[in-house]
Amino acid sequence: ARVDTVSEEMLELLKKAGCVRINYGVESGNPEVLRGLKKGITLEQAEKAFYLTKKHGIDALAYFMIGCPGDTQKTIEETRKFAEKIKPSYVHFTILMPFPSTKVYADALEKGFIKKDVWREFAKNPVSDFEIPVYEENFKRHELVKLLGQCNRGFYFRPSYIIREIFKKRTPAQFYREARVALKLLIKRN
Repeated sequence: ARVDTVSEEMLELLKKAGCVRINYGVESGNPEVLRGLKKGITLEQAEKAFYLTKKHGIDALAYFMIGCPGDTQKTIEETRKFAEKIKPSYVHFTILMPFPSTKVYADALEKGFIKKDVWREFAKNPVSDFEIPVYEENFKRHELVKLLGQCNRGFYFRPSYIIREIFKKRTPAQFYREARVALKLLIKRN
């Protein structure tokens, strides 16, 4: 869902209809990076959407991307901290993947962050070890993978989040599944 379309009335209707979670694409916690993505939203709208969604008893998941045009170590840290600030039920950090026919992909090709039209080549000759390109403006792929792990661990292993999750009502099966995911995040080194 878009954070700029949320209203009290809509959330009331969704809750009455049985909605239990809304997934929002926030993308970045830095206003300049958001503007560069032409997302058309503000951080204030995101804060309000998450506040209202939780107020109505609906879980809220936040999607964020790292490695966006203009992203630096500082803006990625701002994104992680913004995720903490809006307190989503869950967060999904991912690395920006420039897909064909998008402005980001065209820019990456033009600026040389992607050396050749890998998607066109893949369409002509699909291979099983194809690696989706990343926007390597300020970071190499391995650096983004490391930052991705830091964002996830930084969010999910905060004491406040852990305590909230321990006391959250859930079935034993849900608890077991979430504990397994947490263990995988903890063990993963990247």
